[in-house]
Amino acid sequence: MHNVQLTTNLGNARTLTLAANDWQQSDTGIALIDFQDKADACAGDTKETHTSLTGQVPLASGESITGLTFSIGVPASENHQNQVAASTPLNLSSLFWSWQSGYKHMRLDVAPEGGITRPTDSGFSGTTWNLHLGSTDCTDDAQNGDEVSCGRNNRPDIILTDFDPTQNHVFFDYAALVAGANLSEDSAGPAGCMSGLTDTECSPVFAALGLNLTSGNTDTSLTQSVFSVR
Repeated sequence: MHNVQLTTNLGNARTLTLAANDWQQSDTGIALIDFQDKADACAGDTKETHTSLTGQVPLASGESITGLTFSIGVPASENHQNQVAASTPLNLSSLFWSWQSGYKHMRLDVAPEGGITRPTDSGFSGTTWNLHLGSTDCTDDAQNGDEVSCGRNNRPDIILTDFDPTQNHVFFDYAALVAGANLSEDSAGPAGCMSGLTDTECSPVFAALGLNLTSGNTDTSLTQSVFSVR
């Protein structure tokens, strides 16, 4: 996520200056939120998680925080680079989308009970339903020094109100994200949604995030249902 701003009772939008650590970059404003400790059936050794942001925000006298906004994903200015040489957390190969030469803005992989079938292919069987959100329709190759542009950015802008950081936290609802999808079936391609324009499984997921599947932009006619304040 990036572009984290806190709105106040005086109508101001205050940028959160992130504390620099292995999960956050103070200069770019990029932070990785990671809930997977691999203590369950996921392959590999257990690992650390990062479930909250830390940083500072300037407030005037009598000013208090009333809301929160942020963008999901890596900003375009940092999205296409050599991930091997990138600063943490952008050096994680598991979040680099080599076929688009950019990053996965969001990665959520689950193993549905009973597996995944394909109605049009009786020989198909899958175990993992993947959601990989990232920019698509990208041209040129950053690894060759080209300036990359993408036709569909796929970076949801999230706006939350009635937020008091001393009392509230941001809730992410995976069930709401996939409420319109059938995790036990897939139509074609890799099981799940890989942000493809013709990927049937992407339509309900994008709508839940408030994203227009065709344009890849936040759609004000859609109401995102995934993030809330609690």
